Amino acid sequence: MPEATSNNTITPTRRGFLSRAAGVAAGGTVLALATIPPAVAAAAPVGPSDASPELRDAARALDEAHERLKAAKARFNADDLKVHQWRMTNPEPLSKRGRKRWARKWREYQDATEGQSWRAQLEAERDFQGAQMAVARISPRDMRELALKASLSSVYDCVPQATYLSGTAPIGFSVAIDLVGLMNPVAS
Repeated sequence: MPEATSNNTITPTRRGFLSRAAGVAAGGTVLALATIPPAVAAAAPVGPSDASPELRDAARALDEAHERLKAAKARFNADDLKVHQWRMTNPEPLSKRGRKRWARKWREYQDATEGQSWRAQLEAERDFQGAQMAVARISPRDMRELALKASLSSVYDCVPQATYLSGTAPIGFSVAIDLVGLMNPVAS
């Protein structure tokens, strides 16, 4: 939501911008799907055989990165639950000396469990984002391949497992741009 400054002007916030940008990207995907000419849409179902080898390979890599991201998120959640349970079973003492000892043990336990899984989750998120960008960089040959790319956008642009990726839709943005390119080819 925009914030009002002292002179009553409205400045956009980063969160507001990202939510609007995600809406635009999702709208671009919907627009791309909605503007596929009926002759193309009615011809036959669109499937993997309609995709170029580059798009098929990128889609496979994206799916594999998504599976790794889900596994990393599950591992982190399990480690986070262990730390939470340790804290529940070991309440913080009242004495100053006891709190210092308790805090040291808690940090050691937390570092032993969450540290590795958190780094693995961040790495899986970076790999997933790289796989999304690889799909986004592929230029579709025709409207059928654009429809496949839009399908990938609808599945992989709104992944709930990602922490820092929420609000981004790189495939959806590229679908919108590719749609314009396919609908208005530049004369050579």
